[in-house]
Amino acid sequence: MEIQWGFNLLSKFIQFEIWLFLVGLMSSVFFLIIKKKINLRGLLFDKTKNQKYSPERLQLLLFTLIFVAYYLFDVRQNLNTCKVSSLPCSMPQIRAEFLYALGGSNFAYLWSKLTSLIKERRSERA
Repeated sequence: MEIQWGFNLLSKFIQFEIWLFLVGLMSSVFFLIIKKKINLRGLLFDKTKNQKYSPERLQLLLFTLIFVAYYLFDVRQNLNTCKVSSLPCSMPQIRAEFLYALGGSNFAYLWSKLTSLIKERRSERA
């Protein structure tokens, strides 16, 4: 019984350290964004010479944020279920539909990047 108590204490301590690390990491990133050390100004623009607005970057950002929000809510719901039913907790499964959507979003971004790179190289040769 004493060993189980020690493992529970160690588990809680590691869980606290992980949360402390994640909160510290998020805080430092937000602080650097506020202090203008991390530049978000060109986040949705092409990095080519003409610097035009990139809808591909916007859709990639939106799909990623939606996926992250869904997964975090799923993790929270899984934790609540584990606490109520006293079952061992595990990470929730990622639904295939979300993986396909995220993969398609990344593919669309990479495809647009590849086509713009090919067009740029052809225009340099001419």
